[in-house]
Amino acid sequence: MSRPTPQTCQFVLASDLFKGHDDLYDEFTESSSFTWGDTNRTLVDFRSILQDLDNHGIEYPDEFVNLVPLNMYVDLEN
Repeated sequence: MSRPTPQTCQFVLASDLFKGHDDLYDEFTESSSFTWGDTNRTLVDFRSILQDLDNHGIEYPDEFVNLVPLNMYVDLEN
């Protein structure tokens, strides 16, 4: 049996992404459709976070959209 090939990806920490947007982070964590749990890493692409905010009617500033590329992963657990 062959070993799986390790993969790598780039991600930002949610705490860094939402830095300076504390109210937005609170709204996101309270209404998010993403699961929060005992995982070490939970990676979600930024586009999905924006869609989740939109789905819950949570407004965010225009500059928030430009913080990272839409396909950048965000680590929700750290």
